[in-house]
Amino acid sequence: MYEPFILEIEFSAVLVRYDLDRDRAREIAQSVLEHVVLLREEELHEQALEVALATGYRAVDAYYIATAVKESAILITCDHRSEAW
Repeated sequence: MYEPFILEIEFSAVLVRYDLDRDRAREIAQSVLEHVVLLREEELHEQALEVALATGYRAVDAYYIATAVKESAILITCDHRSEAW
């Protein structure tokens, strides 16, 4: 599974919103991230910028789309389907 760098922060924030304390949230996030390939911002910036300029999507969405494009992967989302990318 490929994910943009922002997943670590987003996932950690979700865990804390579910009332996990900071240390437990960090522990769970690190455990999950052992099974994920995180792509750095430098690897995704140009593609994410192109997505944002073409669609007006939020930055986080552009980074996820850029990850899928870069890795020729399927993007799984709960949002609506777009043929733009």
